[in-house]
Amino acid sequence: MENFARIVKSPAYSPLLNNRSSSIVGCEVKGDQAKVGVKIVAADGREWTYIFILSKQNQGDFINCWMTDGVVPLKKAEDGSDQRVTI
Repeated sequence: MENFARIVKSPAYSPLLNNRSSSIVGCEVKGDQAKVGVKIVAADGREWTYIFILSKQNQGDFINCWMTDGVVPLKKAEDGSDQRVTI
């Protein structure tokens, strides 16, 4: 838990905490795997984009639920715009 808290509070992921808003900007589903692009407006007003990597559970208590396997922040281009990544 300590490691997770340290990661979430790091500069790359802290915009996810207490953000002003979020919106889905793209989604790709292939079988039981999905990638979802999410735009975040951070508490300070800056915009960030993340790719959430999900998998649909096929057994256990969470069968048919989508669970997060990873979250990847997209780097900003030098001009401040998001670098485009095909989801």
